[in-house]
Amino acid sequence: MDLISLAQAGIQHVVATSGTALTEDHGRLLARFARQVVLLFDGDAAGSTAAMRALEVLLGTGLDARVVSLPAEHDPDTFVQAHGPEALIERAENAQSVLDFYLEQLAQQTRPLQHRGQDRAVETFKPLIAKLNKPQDAVRCDLLLREVAQRLAVDEQALRHELQASSVIAILLWATAVLGQVDAGVDRGDSRFMATVLARLAQRADPIANIYLNQARAEGLSSLLGNR
Repeated sequence: MDLISLAQAGIQHVVATSGTALTEDHGRLLARFARQVVLLFDGDAAGSTAAMRALEVLLGTGLDARVVSLPAEHDPDTFVQAHGPEALIERAENAQSVLDFYLEQLAQQTRPLQHRGQDRAVETFKPLIAKLNKPQDAVRCDLLLREVAQRLAVDEQALRHELQASSVIAILLWATAVLGQVDAGVDRGDSRFMATVLARLAQRADPIANIYLNQARAEGLSSLLGNR
């Protein structure tokens, strides 16, 4: 109904997911037709949560994703009915960046500049940065990291170190899930465990394994990989 209402009001270039969550397939399809996407969800808590999840999906496609925040009592249809299409277009033209939207949501749940709030904020941004942690998105990822550190008043190098450690853990968890248990007697934090997992990944001739191997090399695990 939201899409129909906006189209009837003369707002063009609007698409909807027909009641399903936004997926990476949707994101890739959108990327074929646009470089920037403005997300528009209901103004309630459920809409905000859906917007945050959708942002994670769209960032992985390389799109410049932004968000329109509506008043809590409105969805796109009722907002246009109450305020007219011009008001919605104005909001779309001034849509929030990913960082601004996330910080606004965090501010409603906690005080970001307090220690506990900082920890929660960093955890919240990890999925976003992980989506950008690819060679083709290196510049965007670097800029986002710097801005996140500045806005949250945390040390940039400490933030990078924590994110790097999280990525290494993700590699190992994925690998053990796919390849099976390596050795029950080996500590998961032991370099022998990491070397064994990475060695098994190197034996696999598939693109997913290569992604994780390249990530491991980028994060200083080349010594464990040897000449692989």
